[in-house]
Amino acid sequence: MNQTTTSTIETQLKAIQQLIQRAKFDDAIAQGQILRQNTMDTQHKIQLWYLIAVAQRYTKKYDNALDSINNLHKLDKKHSRARQEQGYNFLALNLPEQAKSAFEKAVQLNPSLVASWQELIELYRSSGQQEKVQKTANQLEKLKKFPPALLAVTEYMHEGKLLKAEQICRHFLQNNKHHVEGMCLLAEIGMELKIYDDAEFLLASALELAPTHIYARSQYLNLLIQLGKYKAAEQQVDMLLLKQPNNLSFNIAKANTLTGLGKTEQAIALYEQTIAQAENDMAPLSMEKNIQLAHVQLQLGHALKAKGDITKAITSYQKAYQLNPSYGDAFWSLANTKTYRFSDEEISQMQSQQTNIDLPATDKIQLFFATGKAFEDRQDYKQAFQSYRKETSYNMILVALTLLK
Repeated sequence: MNQTTTSTIETQLKAIQQLIQRAKFDDAIAQGQILRQNTMDTQHKIQLWYLIAVAQRYTKKYDNALDSINNLHKLDKKHSRARQEQGYNFLALNLPEQAKSAFEKAVQLNPSLVASWQELIELYRSSGQQEKVQKTANQLEKLKKFPPALLAVTEYMHEGKLLKAEQICRHFLQNNKHHVEGMCLLAEIGMELKIYDDAEFLLASALELAPTHIYARSQYLNLLIQLGKYKAAEQQVDMLLLKQPNNLSFNIAKANTLTGLGKTEQAIALYEQTIAQAENDMAPLSMEKNIQLAHVQLQLGHALKAKGDITKAITSYQKAYQLNPSYGDAFWSLANTKTYRFSDEEISQMQSQQTNIDLPATDKIQLFFATGKAFEDRQDYKQAFQSYRKETSYNMILVALTLLK
């Protein structure tokens, strides 16, 4: 598509948005459908399906709106505002459970969607989920304190539009030089773009302005661990643990830091203590907690492997994938023990997870490698080659996507 055509379509998209803002919904639908048939660009089609769905909802054509959203999801399953629209339509059709699920998916994809959080509060309250009401209200309160510019930054970040997010965030900080949350967001963007020096400077500066800011310090801690600056990381995590000694994430970070400093025995003891504490907690383990514990089991496995205890390391890696069946790193780590042999059931599980369209590319790459290794060990070289070829293809895609950010 040439630049002139792109510019023309973008002008027409803005015109359709203006029709919706002026409540000319039927005209917006008609123009949207015509334009949709005249463009081949996927991103433009996504925008058009979204605008059409919004206009259809306002004309109370809820089933048509849901069909439009389904068409959008065929092109982009991670479109957070489409999930939000889906929730509104389900509410209008008096389908509260479906609406709740849609709004939950929307905020999972994009935690800055204030409207979805507001709807979730009412839905949780109606279904008697008081604990979720409180958690949601707390999240909403945090978002309402955010300046609109930073909300936009957060939304662009979750859409993967990092350069746009960086541009808005830098402009905001030019006029609000000491805004700690803004500095943290810009540092997070820097880490995503692998501009680590800038991120480190921003977080250190933020902590000089606000030494008690837990999020800034925890973000600084994670960056130091990522950069392998374990001595400095140990100082940061000890300060955090003084404030929150039972915080699972901080205890995991402490154990990771000990591993990095070569204090393997201490790290193993802390990993095991953290796991036992989480498992003995009276509250049932959520999916999020299972994923977190799977990561701890993986790190414990690495520490045990470094110590030379391969048998216990294998047990930890197995517990990791039992907690999180799609955890590619757990299977990859088992394959990298060199001596481990996957069972038929494990191979079947890996192959099943590979078909999950929502699974991150990194997990798929690791699963393809582990599956290839499993077949290679069985001397089934044809299937091994197929898995390794898929691993290579996904690796190339992942590199391309990283370069496009």
